[in-house]
Amino acid sequence: VLGCGFPATSPLVLARYGRIRAGETLAQVLGASGVSNDDAAEWIAAADRIYGLGSIRDGQKLGLRVDQSSARLVSLELGIDWASKLVARREDGAVVAERRPLAVGTVRRVVQGKIESSFYASAARADVPDEIISDAAEVLGWDLDFSKIQSGARFQVAFEENLSREGTSRPGRLLSVRVVEADGEVHEGIWFQQAGEKTGSYYTSQGTALGRDYLRFPVEFTRISSGFSSARLHPILNTTRPHRGVDLAAPTGTPVHAVADGRVEMATWYGGNGRYVQIRHDDTYESGYGHLSRIANGLVPGSQVHKGDVIGYVGSTGLATGPHLHYVMY
Repeated sequence: VLGCGFPATSPLVLARYGRIRAGETLAQVLGASGVSNDDAAEWIAAADRIYGLGSIRDGQKLGLRVDQSSARLVSLELGIDWASKLVARREDGAVVAERRPLAVGTVRRVVQGKIESSFYASAARADVPDEIISDAAEVLGWDLDFSKIQSGARFQVAFEENLSREGTSRPGRLLSVRVVEADGEVHEGIWFQQAGEKTGSYYTSQGTALGRDYLRFPVEFTRISSGFSSARLHPILNTTRPHRGVDLAAPTGTPVHAVADGRVEMATWYGGNGRYVQIRHDDTYESGYGHLSRIANGLVPGSQVHKGDVIGYVGSTGLATGPHLHYVMY
């Protein structure tokens, strides 16, 4: 994974930089870099308290400085996401790790255009990020059927764009979306957060709350890899059995959100479902989330969750051929 990058601060200190490869663990990389097992265990324990190392994925940046005379690690940096990295160093004989932000600022963008073939295609052509298009569909999707919008409708979206020290950017929060149909009917959603509240919601300009009690999807997925079926050929067991849920393909480590307020009924290993979380929402409905790489810290049976809370991370534990979320509604 790591190429030899020089110069080093001392003739005995080797600096190495590279990226994690699929299937690699931090322990394997440290061992291959000459770090002793005892030393590696201390650094891994410190890093894992800040960032669950079970979520390490293909392509994450990693930098190491190793003292070759003692086979001890001097410092470690691991890119977590575009906006933060894990930094670990030894202080007063102990390994100290922290999550350090990379973001340097936020700008506000406003994009508008005319809907021709579809809202998605028109917004994408206007350079609206996919994440913002998805959020806009989530906000208005309960009251507006995007598949039936006629050509000639117009849209406007306002959103935050976060900038990093490395010159990259990522979309932030959707601030507002407005669609005016060809017949003049207006659909809009505006983000508002009350002072002192931990989160906010989307409203019309008249103050009417949008959305429903349930999220449409619990995860940002790339595709539905397997649908609900009463008789599906299991890809691993090679037997026909019901598939009472939908599989939402997404990269390992993608956050999984509770689709509604509720109480955690199960947060454990559950057979072929791997790491699994089940939430009771009311007297009628429960939701289930399977094959998680990791369950969110502190989430146990009896925990109260709110719509949108992160309850785990996409993985491929249990009987799975690749990373995805097995999502069930009971």
